[in-house]
Amino acid sequence: KDQEGNSLGSVVADPESGAYEVELSRPVTDGETVNVTATDKAGNTSDKTPVTGEKDTTAPDAPDAEIDDGNSVLTVKTEPNATVKVYDSEGKPLLDSDGKPIEFEADKNGDASYTFEPALERGKIINITATDKSGNESQPTEVIAGVAEMLATVDNYVDVVLDATPKRIENENPEEMNKTGFSVVSAGLGPVLDLNLLGEVAKSSMHFDVGDNQVREITLQGQAGGVQLAATMDLYFYKLNESTGQWEQQMVEKNWLVSYLLGGISEETTFELTEGKWMVLMAGNLGVQALTGYTLKLNKDIILDYGEAESVKGSATGNMITDEDPKYGMDEVPEGTVLTSVNGINVSSNAKTIIHGEYGKLIVKADGSYHYEVNEDFRGYGEKDTFIYEVTSPSGKTSQSELTFELNITSKEERVEFDNTVVLNTEPTITYDGESDLKQVGFSVIDLPLAGSILSAEALSGAKTLDFTVGVDEVKEITFHGSAGGVTVGVGYDLHIYKLDPETGNYVQVHVEESWFWTVLLGGRSDQLTLQFGEGEYKAFLQSKGGLGLLTGAGIYVDHEKVYDYGQPAKYSGSVTGDAVKDSETILLKVDDQVVEPGKATVVMGEYGKLVINSDGTYTYTVVKPKDAPEDWKPPYGAFDSFRLVTQDANGKTIVDSLNIKIGLHTADDDFNDIAVAEENVKSEIEIEDTKAGKSDEAKVKNFTIEEGQIGKSFTIKAEGDSKGVGKWSDPMTITYVLKNLTTGQEWTKTTDKVADAVLEDVLQSLPAGDYELIVTPTDQGGIKKLNVNIEVVHLDEYETVHIDPITGMLFENDKGKLMLDTLKIADKQLSVNDPKQGAESIEIEGLYGILVVSKDGSYTYTPKGGVYGIDRFIYETVSKMGTKETATLEINVGKVVVASEYDDIARSSSADDSFTMGAGADTVIFTNLGDPEGRNNGNGANGFNKWTDFNLEEGDKIDLVGLLDGNQTTDNIEQYLKYEDGIFYVDRLGQGEFEALLEVEATDLDSLLDGIVWEVELPTMTSQGLDLSQVDSFVADDQDDFYSDDQSLPSFEALILSEDSGTLTLPEAEDDTEIENQAQKLEEKSEATVTTYDIQPVVDPLDDLLEHKPMLV
Repeated sequence: KDQEGNSLGSVVADPESGAYEVELSRPVTDGETVNVTATDKAGNTSDKTPVTGEKDTTAPDAPDAEIDDGNSVLTVKTEPNATVKVYDSEGKPLLDSDGKPIEFEADKNGDASYTFEPALERGKIINITATDKSGNESQPTEVIAGVAEMLATVDNYVDVVLDATPKRIENENPEEMNKTGFSVVSAGLGPVLDLNLLGEVAKSSMHFDVGDNQVREITLQGQAGGVQLAATMDLYFYKLNESTGQWEQQMVEKNWLVSYLLGGISEETTFELTEGKWMVLMAGNLGVQALTGYTLKLNKDIILDYGEAESVKGSATGNMITDEDPKYGMDEVPEGTVLTSVNGINVSSNAKTIIHGEYGKLIVKADGSYHYEVNEDFRGYGEKDTFIYEVTSPSGKTSQSELTFELNITSKEERVEFDNTVVLNTEPTITYDGESDLKQVGFSVIDLPLAGSILSAEALSGAKTLDFTVGVDEVKEITFHGSAGGVTVGVGYDLHIYKLDPETGNYVQVHVEESWFWTVLLGGRSDQLTLQFGEGEYKAFLQSKGGLGLLTGAGIYVDHEKVYDYGQPAKYSGSVTGDAVKDSETILLKVDDQVVEPGKATVVMGEYGKLVINSDGTYTYTVVKPKDAPEDWKPPYGAFDSFRLVTQDANGKTIVDSLNIKIGLHTADDDFNDIAVAEENVKSEIEIEDTKAGKSDEAKVKNFTIEEGQIGKSFTIKAEGDSKGVGKWSDPMTITYVLKNLTTGQEWTKTTDKVADAVLEDVLQSLPAGDYELIVTPTDQGGIKKLNVNIEVVHLDEYETVHIDPITGMLFENDKGKLMLDTLKIADKQLSVNDPKQGAESIEIEGLYGILVVSKDGSYTYTPKGGVYGIDRFIYETVSKMGTKETATLEINVGKVVVASEYDDIARSSSADDSFTMGAGADTVIFTNLGDPEGRNNGNGANGFNKWTDFNLEEGDKIDLVGLLDGNQTTDNIEQYLKYEDGIFYVDRLGQGEFEALLEVEATDLDSLLDGIVWEVELPTMTSQGLDLSQVDSFVADDQDDFYSDDQSLPSFEALILSEDSGTLTLPEAEDDTEIENQAQKLEEKSEATVTTYDIQPVVDPLDDLLEHKPMLV
């Protein structure tokens, strides 16, 4: 029996020898003592005989093990004299260079070491065990070569949706904002408002200013008048981008108002406007005439002020260690890691800790769990409450991240950033091919003002249309024909097909077949038309035009249907390769919960496919259809697989990241193009022609002006004289001209020789700007019978385009899956890419700086407007046959190539990449801040990367940066603003040393280039002057709301004098709630004093300012 009295076994001894052998129910080992007794037949039991089990079966503890920085020396601490064994990650003995298992002995202190030759590869996983003399082997200790303890926290963003009751401020007289006027044409009302239209649009718009923490609900109604057969008007919403100063289109309600012969009225519609400045206007669409009047009515106007909310509540609960952030993932921490501080406040190990944030209270525990509550006095929305938390691992290593609560009144839209897209290779199953059960429309023709691309559901309500639906993941091919009967004379029919936009409830035009068929006398029939349609709901109808019809009817018929089902693909495959680790010094350690080690590919199954990835980050992802897929399984078009990655850089920093792979049918990558428009100086002419014969000795006087910023390149004069007398009896005469620049005082003159009928001709060059007087004087009783003057003027700071050539490109050139495309959308226009017969051949979009025309195959032509330059951006969306969407941007850099004159020209940079060849003369190129008007952006101020091809310091060329730099630049810190390196001039307009390329220009270094840069801010000069006050009797203090009481006299003028030391004027303080009327005050006798004044403009008498302005300002 054991020490608890439990029997471990019994047996009957041999009756002759008394020998026995007991088979125990369990081993007795490791020094355990049991008691043995003998009992005879009479029931008498002997004394206990203790027996001890001597066999050692207890395994040693798992050893402590680490490897040195060189990944070659393994050091182990275990029990004395134990045998240390090394295994790989799969449990197989690790072999030495001789092919033998690696085993080595610990000394009497339990210390052991081993040197690997060659050293282990970084990331190699080994397992170390200890075996005692009895052969008992410990559990393994895992060591990863060259990898520090994996501890990495990630930022957490938590969306707190506020339960807020905003203060309601209702406009009691909203009709006062009603706008009445004539229709604005929609040309130029693009994604960004054409600046040439801004004035016209502003006059015709309603303006709304929505303040901080406010939402403005407006209910609008439109009304149109005038004579028009059928027309629609659109409602446009523009919002001011405070950073760029541009009005950007936010929304367009197409065909918001439908107007017939004598006008129309829209439905009341409510819109929500967020913080910012808004313009709302109506613009004509199809059929709108120039004299169409309209009224935009504001029926309701309510401000929801969350800054003055009646109450605000909101809370969130989670765990900052174990929660997985949708964007950043989940912390990677060893077991036993705890939260130790938040915002520098230590967290209790066994109780709740309260931390007060900027807008709320955070209650945390050491295990990372938290509860956040918004303060009761918080008002507004859109703020962020951020807490910095720190965790500590059992080894004492720490990591910090941020826990941010975003306080909003609606849930924030989560956007996943994709690292790669696998484009599927899929072929549909044909599930139907035969006659259609779609019936004819019936004998009616819809009478609608078809305004192009969009119709409201109301406009189609009650109409007899051919309705058909294409199911999810299907493409339907339909063959139509149309016919009409009755007594008709030359009536034509157009076929219109519209598709429901589920987001807006409107119907978007997908195809128009103009003049599909005509009826003559007794009817007509169209040819068959076959079109393909993707997933969605459609309406088709006919519209008649021209001719006269009696008792006519028309119908649409479907002759054939063919359904391609991509939801049951006959072929389904696709793979993509990539690299999840860009830095060669960083290694991948884990994917999800699977360990990755060098030399082995790790296979990780995702939700939709298989990822095979290596420790250097290279991978292959392959879509996989589940083997046990149910009958209703659908391909995951548009879905994505996400994998959590744990990496470690060369410094031992652990990083948690994600790999998101989209399951797509196509891709859309951004496209870039550039175009340069040639510009040269504007040239004009001043012509003076006088053919009226002058009297004897009568001078002709002419005046003209060459404006500032201009130069008279050439002045050509010809004056024909008329001598006294006739023929050979004509008297000799002279003609003299004097040309005076009345502005500069310069003068030019010339006199002819004294001959009969003298003719004066002269040419001058480079006349400066100014007002000119030309006096042409005959002598000796001669006259001027004809005077011709031509001045060729060059505008030194104005330029015009020489010629404009368009550029071309292909949107789909760098995309995959073109054959799966269905539609291409830009702004509110779209093209059918899938079906060459369907829809328009091309669409035209007006940009900021040019016109873009895109064709069905994705090819485009862009023509600059000229005179305006910058980056034109067109966001486009491609939609696959299955409805998956991809978005990209076409960015066109519309720059200018300025070729200037030989004079002192001035040019200005744009936000595009410009080139300047300024010619001879002291030229200037001006750079200003084209970005954030508040000056928050640094770098080159949103200027393009420019080139000055012929910059010449010796000619006096200047780079003007005064309007670009922030104004704090000095000689001591200019190198924080400007840098010159390898032929490139760099700028940081805020002086923080974060440089951005501005100009390619030839120079030796920055010091030499500084001589050609205008960068210093001109400060006002300070002068001291003696003022003669002998003729001044009094001065007046006016415009003071709180000045001196009636019983107070003004201080003496001497007491007001500005000392050069203090730099201020001091006035006695006025008593509260006192005023004084304007009155003259007597000066003291002293008539001259010294006053320090700031003089920025040309010098004037400072006393004028003293008498004119408030004394405190002087």
